[in-house]
Amino acid sequence: MLRLLALVELLCVLATAVPAAADPTPMPLTMIGVGPHGYDFMVGHWECSETGRWSGKQPQAWELKVQRVGDGSLLQLASFKGFAGIQVQPLKYISETKTWSISEANNLGDVVFSETSQDMGQKTTWVGWELLSDSRDTLSHKIHDQDTLTYLSLDEFNDVTEQQTGARGTWETSEDSTCQRSG
Repeated sequence: MLRLLALVELLCVLATAVPAAADPTPMPLTMIGVGPHGYDFMVGHWECSETGRWSGKQPQAWELKVQRVGDGSLLQLASFKGFAGIQVQPLKYISETKTWSISEANNLGDVVFSETSQDMGQKTTWVGWELLSDSRDTLSHKIHDQDTLTYLSLDEFNDVTEQQTGARGTWETSEDSTCQRSG
């Protein structure tokens, strides 16, 4: 009887000392944006390339670092290769409205934006505004914009940014970026 009791105790100790195996099933693309952990897969380092009408003003290669912060939200840091600018983008989930919110501040003072999304799944659209500067480096005008993100996998996505311009308010593509996880 003592041997059986000792064996049970040993098994209990071993069971608590061995970490549980990692879930071999990755998050399905349909779960992107769902709940407060819907973008947890983004944590890490991403390499991105961009084309679009802003390419002459902004470098074409950039990187994105995503990390979790103390309040449970995510913090995205975007930096452009060969360019001194860095963009700080907190990504927060608002549980009362089941909405994701992202905003941006940067050290250049020329672009600030705020967008929200209630979309989930492989393709999400973020709608908001962007504040652009004029040639005197003052924030001069606010325009409507939207980003459509298409996730090809949990390691690659495409981001098409459109802005509402002109007297008729037509939507025009301003940026088209593709990002791949690099670490």
